[in-house]
Amino acid sequence: MFVLIKARFMLLSMCYMSLRNDFIKNNAVDARWFLQLKSIKRQLILNSYSILNPIQDLEMKKMLDSKAYNPVFEYSNIDITSIRQEEVSLRNMRLQVLQEEAKESIRDAYINKLDEILTELQIIKSTQEKDYKTFDFLNNKLYGNLSKDIVSSIITNLQNRYHLLQDVPRDIFVDSLERVTQDTFNMAKVILAGPDIYAEADKIYSSNEIVSLWQEFLTKNMPGWSVSDNNSGHYMVVNSKERMVSIPSNLHISGSKVRKLFVHEIGTHVYRREEGKKHPFQLLSIGLARYSMAEEGLAIVREQLCNGSFLNYGGHDKYLALAYAGGYIDGEKKDFRTTFDFLQKYYFARLVKKHHGENAYHISNKRAWGTCVRIFRGGNPSIPGSCLLKDKIYREGNIHIWSLLEKSPESFKNIYAGKFDPGSEKHLMLVNKRFD
Repeated sequence: MFVLIKARFMLLSMCYMSLRNDFIKNNAVDARWFLQLKSIKRQLILNSYSILNPIQDLEMKKMLDSKAYNPVFEYSNIDITSIRQEEVSLRNMRLQVLQEEAKESIRDAYINKLDEILTELQIIKSTQEKDYKTFDFLNNKLYGNLSKDIVSSIITNLQNRYHLLQDVPRDIFVDSLERVTQDTFNMAKVILAGPDIYAEADKIYSSNEIVSLWQEFLTKNMPGWSVSDNNSGHYMVVNSKERMVSIPSNLHISGSKVRKLFVHEIGTHVYRREEGKKHPFQLLSIGLARYSMAEEGLAIVREQLCNGSFLNYGGHDKYLALAYAGGYIDGEKKDFRTTFDFLQKYYFARLVKKHHGENAYHISNKRAWGTCVRIFRGGNPSIPGSCLLKDKIYREGNIHIWSLLEKSPESFKNIYAGKFDPGSEKHLMLVNKRFD
């Protein structure tokens, strides 16, 4: 039975890809380059840096048993031979685009995208080769430094709310971030209206119930996409190639969280991809260069709009961890262990009022571990500040989107037309089909 289901799925996938390729050839202004890029098998940073749960559990136990231990991670998904082949194919394509694409806007969009992909591959390669100086250099090249204003805001919050970082002079760091007004919040609800579902806010949903709820929406509105609860990991996984959303099998969360996860993952990420497939500029379906900050910022805004008013900017904990490990707070970079110890105190201060002491301690350990794994993945946990800076985009992106909603709401006219940054004039030109 399973073999028949798998064969049917493969047949349907082949039919879908054939129809999709025909649509691209007949309708896309970038058909040649998009199909060529699609044909190049790519290694993605997040896939390359995945760590099996048993390995994580073992390393966490070792660290908790020894105050001086830094975890050691190996990345079995990194294939250096494939990366080198990809680099050759991408560089050849880059040369072709430069020499043969007549339209400047299309040429620039593909050159920028190819350069971004090549930099990501070089970051992965530097991890495998344990060349952490190159890893740090390429990280800064791709993601840039952290914002001093955002770091200042976070430090002020920790000092005032949790009585942490009291040794940091208060006159050095000032919270200068503007807060979102209720008028802007209400306007955003109209401008950013997109795919949404109803879930009872206080009810606890099991993974099976979430699958049923989401699948009902997908079947009606995004045929070909499916959702399953066969994920043994801790996080949700969206596989765009297979058009599959996989959620942790033991998930039990409130209806409020079910809705927020939906508007983030399906109502923003998946929806923008599917709408991008209908656009004459097909690169929008996988994302223009430097789109990810705005993409994640928008997805978090969609979550925030599920509330009645604005509470706080998103991405706080990841940014705090990167700032602490990167030496932005006291000028001294920190390794995994030192960063973990600080985050554990932070999470405990947050949780102790809601949970009994022992339970708060256990939860704070797990959260501090998870955050540290995210920011140190790819780097060397024993080297102070050896972090992947990718997760800075969540808070920076959220602030960016709210600021843009306040200053330039017209930029969001076609916000779901694909994966792009509404704050980029070059991106908006492509979205608005100006290919001169």
